[in-house]
Amino acid sequence: LQVCIKKDFVCKEDGNIMGIDINAGNFAVTIINKDKKVLRQLYFGQDILNKRKKIEIRKSKLRSIYDKTFSNRALRSLRNIRRFEYNFVRTRLFQINNQVVRLANEFNVSHIVIEDLNNLKVGRKLGNSKGRRVNRIINKIPYAKFRTTLNIIVTQQLINVVTINPYRTSKKCSKCGHINQIRTKRLLKCKSCGFECNRD
Repeated sequence: LQVCIKKDFVCKEDGNIMGIDINAGNFAVTIINKDKKVLRQLYFGQDILNKRKKIEIRKSKLRSIYDKTFSNRALRSLRNIRRFEYNFVRTRLFQINNQVVRLANEFNVSHIVIEDLNNLKVGRKLGNSKGRRVNRIINKIPYAKFRTTLNIIVTQQLINVVTINPYRTSKKCSKCGHINQIRTKRLLKCKSCGFECNRD
């Protein structure tokens, strides 16, 4: 028996803002108040990338064994490791989003702002290839799963999720709006007003 229940949620209007920047290696979480003062900045999910790198090495070895010997054992191991990877990523994303929501409640967050990366996939078939290495890194970002798990948890906590266009968000100064050229990986130093902050 399946029962569908429709429920209206009235989300908070006033409160602090949480921004989530999705990178290939982690999720950068920043909480700011109305005066644009940073209250907290954290990184989550570095372990997902590290674990997937190890899994990818194991999968490539199993694939080469199967290509040479056509072993059923290697094929079964390959299927099992793919299932393990899927379950590991899904579980970790739920854990990360639970931590995000706990932080949101602790700092009275009313809006979570996230980049709109729906057209994130790249490749030769799609006509937007950025090179084999970069393609592999970008396609490993679990954006859709992250968004889905975040929406499941956040709706029950009465917090709004807002998506924004990610274009130049890491180059734009949050104080004066000037577009800067990035010279370092993490630090943004505005040439217009001299403001310095973490790019994420």
